[in-house]
Amino acid sequence: LLSEEMTPKLVDLTATGVSYSIDVSRDGVSFSFNGFAPIMPRLIDTVLDEFNRFNNDTTITAASRFQRVTQDLRMQLATHTDMPIKYAIEDRNMLLVHGGYSNNELLDGLDNVSSLGAVKSLAELLLSRPLQLVAISMGNWGQHDALEAGQKISTAIQLPSSFVSQSHVGGTVERVPPVIRPVAPVEVRMLNPRKGDPNDAIVFSLVTGVGNIENRVLFGLIGEILGALTYSELRTKRQLGYVVSAGAAMVSNVQYVSAVVQG
Repeated sequence: LLSEEMTPKLVDLTATGVSYSIDVSRDGVSFSFNGFAPIMPRLIDTVLDEFNRFNNDTTITAASRFQRVTQDLRMQLATHTDMPIKYAIEDRNMLLVHGGYSNNELLDGLDNVSSLGAVKSLAELLLSRPLQLVAISMGNWGQHDALEAGQKISTAIQLPSSFVSQSHVGGTVERVPPVIRPVAPVEVRMLNPRKGDPNDAIVFSLVTGVGNIENRVLFGLIGEILGALTYSELRTKRQLGYVVSAGAAMVSNVQYVSAVVQG
């Protein structure tokens, strides 16, 4: 809804060669600005003004737009066009990291969302919580300009005037999403969400612990060896599936090794 409201209003500015993006999730709100240095201050000011205008006007979204956007989202959540292995990996991640939801749970939640609730959700669920500023600047900006831009972004975001602030005494920012530590092997079996698809998918993962520089290097090397060996053994030699891969990766700040097969 925010993107649909802002994009037409910034089309003249983005036509000059600059771009922006706003990503809102349960973890925070992220702004990205790209373009020529002389135009950046104007781009930042315009985007923040439109962002605040959207959050301050609970009637800004037309009913027809809300219905169309929610219907598109409902179709995305209910349609499974990717390979089964993708959904198996998503299920694995949902088990490991707190706060994830399945598509069916999101669909159930979408049925209870109103236009007013959607517009107010950013302030109620995110901006009212303790937030930690994290910023990076790259390019030909000087230090003063970069610091000034970061300060402007952090202070210019406004809570709606009608919003009743909630107390967060003692609240802290969750900088790293927590990951569970299984005390025993866990096996989960799910149906392939693609009806009529005869393919099976297996994700086998070993969670090793919090990553540091040393073990990230070691597991990076192990992952390269494991990837080639897994493909040679399971795909080429045993022909157990047409999608085979393995390697080392991280979820949040936790290291793991994993192998996947689909066929």
